[in-house]
Amino acid sequence: MAYLDEPNVISGKRGRMKYVFIGLGILLFLLLVFSAVLEPWFRDFQRHRTPSGPHGGDLYSITVENRRMAMEIARPEPDNHLVIFLSPAEEDPDWNPADYRLSFEIRGMPEPRFLDWNEEGMILASGEELLEYDPLDPRPPPFPRIREFYGPSEASFHPSGEFRMTIRIHRGDEVVWEGERWSYADPHAGHGHGHGHAH
Repeated sequence: MAYLDEPNVISGKRGRMKYVFIGLGILLFLLLVFSAVLEPWFRDFQRHRTPSGPHGGDLYSITVENRRMAMEIARPEPDNHLVIFLSPAEEDPDWNPADYRLSFEIRGMPEPRFLDWNEEGMILASGEELLEYDPLDPRPPPFPRIREFYGPSEASFHPSGEFRMTIRIHRGDEVVWEGERWSYADPHAGHGHGHGHAH
């Protein structure tokens, strides 16, 4: 009789395992469905929580080598090349931005792209303003100009696109900060998601 009991015990275990796997499969399916619904909602929530920087980009607070820093990720018009503004939250005479180099990586990129310190900056203007502007004129241009940032990137990014990227701050061969941050879409670029930017 002991031999007859053994198959029943084994089949009972197999039966329970079958239900466990079915339960896990259902749970995994529900998690995938839930995450598909939750992820856009969470991203929209984060987008509204992210403040706008003075150049219309996404403003973050980070700590680099014990310095509290303001980092703004922007894609200024008209070319929408990626630029990153990085400056200490408080006046710091020892901060030399030229000692650092930034890199960014977006999913699908074959390798990271580097952004070097740029003291010259770029001119921000519409087409008509640029046609009327004489670069040899010693007077300052009659439209906004931004200076001193890292970049711009070689590639431009559509203003209605948004993406998460890994950003690294390098000093020499050392990575002194690394983190993931979003560059959100411009709400005035036909996306209409209501990001709290004051463009």
